[in-house]
Amino acid sequence: MPQTPESPTAIGGPCSERRQLEDVLLACLRAESGESAAAALERLDASGCRDLARLARRLRVAPLLGWRLRQSYIGLGDLSTRLRNQVHRTAAENLRKAGALRAIAGAFREAGIACVALKGAYLAEAVYRELSVRPMSDLDLLVPLASAEAAARTLRELGYRSEAAGDDSVAAKGLKHLPEFRDESGDIVVELHCHVTSPGEPGHIDVAELWTRSQPVTLAGAQMLALAPEDLLLVLCAHVAYEHEFEFDLRPFCDVAQVTRCCRIDWDAVLERARRWRWERGVYMTLRLAAEWVAAPVPADVLQGLAPPGAHEAICETVRARVFGRESADEARFSHRSYLARFWEAGSWPDRLRLAAGRLFLDRSTIGALYGVDPSSLRILGCYAWRLRDLLLQFAPVFKDLALGDESPRRLMRDKASIACWLTGE
Repeated sequence: MPQTPESPTAIGGPCSERRQLEDVLLACLRAESGESAAAALERLDASGCRDLARLARRLRVAPLLGWRLRQSYIGLGDLSTRLRNQVHRTAAENLRKAGALRAIAGAFREAGIACVALKGAYLAEAVYRELSVRPMSDLDLLVPLASAEAAARTLRELGYRSEAAGDDSVAAKGLKHLPEFRDESGDIVVELHCHVTSPGEPGHIDVAELWTRSQPVTLAGAQMLALAPEDLLLVLCAHVAYEHEFEFDLRPFCDVAQVTRCCRIDWDAVLERARRWRWERGVYMTLRLAAEWVAAPVPADVLQGLAPPGAHEAICETVRARVFGRESADEARFSHRSYLARFWEAGSWPDRLRLAAGRLFLDRSTIGALYGVDPSSLRILGCYAWRLRDLLLQFAPVFKDLALGDESPRRLMRDKASIACWLTGE
């Protein structure tokens, strides 16, 4: 969010110092020679190096930063030690999750279930090619809708548990992914996706054509499938843009940059699919910022072909403020999708009621998926009462804070609404 020069920052210095520290981090993350990183790091004293490590952890790129500095043969004492610990921890966690992925892929193969490895499960090994660099937060696996029940059953046979109630096949039809599964330790989380975008939300696409272009790959010693490079790039862009509306950290932009460096991309196909799926704005913003921040090699004519009319510097700065300025401890209660921001910023109560009704009265298949109820059942009517209850419980504390008149959450709501409106062209 925009801050005045006198505003305190997460790292304890004035806003200009914070911006400089962010620029140092970006210089170190770029896949260039170590000279630019070394020059940037020369400006930091011991306290600045500690702040840099904290910023990298908060933005979830500490292992990548450590890897980049190691590649450039740059050592900075305590900073190197802090980052090396992050790299070792990431390697240990990823090795354990790779073992789980291998077991799941083998069980799916025996059951005749096709699966595509998504996000960290694929990126860590196949794109970064180094398990210590890119953490696998969850194991995200795309399975055919017709195989959702069988895949969920197979996970349960492997010892994974889900707190979901109701029919897995019903949930699979209306949700982006089934409720998460956890192993006995609770440390390994698996999400079974039947879609790569949220049904009923802006930017949703049919995954059928993604399956037709999927490619065989070996991960963790097991055979499975991966998205075609162009589809992978587009899905990563859409995820941060449309699923999260840039309410995220720096890692997705680093992922996009690494894909553009390590994969052979058919940029004409990227342009054609982005336009056909109406993802131009989200893809443009993500690619542009990945190019500006971490030197993603995106052709200028691709950005030009995706760019909507008008100037975009202001919205780029707003997105940067959201990415770099997000404080999980202070802002978690405001980290909701933009419909909350739009509700608060709406000009009149009729407009607010219209927006609220849209969130409450979901179509039968979507609300049935949320609560595990067959859409054709009369029980579906009770789901709307549950939905109202859940929305009130979720948002009442937020509205209370907003109503108290604190300018900080109001400014955050304005930023979120402006990003959402820009993405939809409103």
